[in-house]
Amino acid sequence: MLSDRLAWLLEKQADRLTKGWVTMLKSNVNTKSYHDIEDTSLIARIHEVYQKMSLWLDWEVSSRALARYFMMIGQERKNDTIAISEVVYAIILARRNLFDFLNKENISETALDLQRIIEFNARVNYFFDKAVYFVIRGYELPDEKKVEDEGWLDRVLSAFTIGTSSHDKP
Repeated sequence: MLSDRLAWLLEKQADRLTKGWVTMLKSNVNTKSYHDIEDTSLIARIHEVYQKMSLWLDWEVSSRALARYFMMIGQERKNDTIAISEVVYAIILARRNLFDFLNKENISETALDLQRIIEFNARVNYFFDKAVYFVIRGYELPDEKKVEDEGWLDRVLSAFTIGTSSHDKP
């Protein structure tokens, strides 16, 4: 089954996938603040993001936990004095790296596989869209405020559903 192959690839090729992102990050002019960070630190960071994505795709981590995780990342990058534009571009590179990696693996064999790849791409894009939003949100939080209240998070996650917004709700 395609989803099993994708999960296997993400798990078994995690090192290769992670090193590809570090190479992209360290060579890109839009992520200069990351160029002097030790590779081991960057590898740990992106490995954790890809791991969270894999767990989220398998329904093993909630959107609430994911939102909190990415808000924490935003707060950490702010404390590291990395510009938010660079943080967002690092996330863009993580998505691009994943899709480049999967394209090289040529995992589709049938028309059904192609349909599943399209669905997988939509879910991965949704994951990274949430990552960008919540990283920015965490970055914007005042230093003394560590966590958004539960009601706020519920409203944002509800409005984050594809094709809806808080304006659509009665």
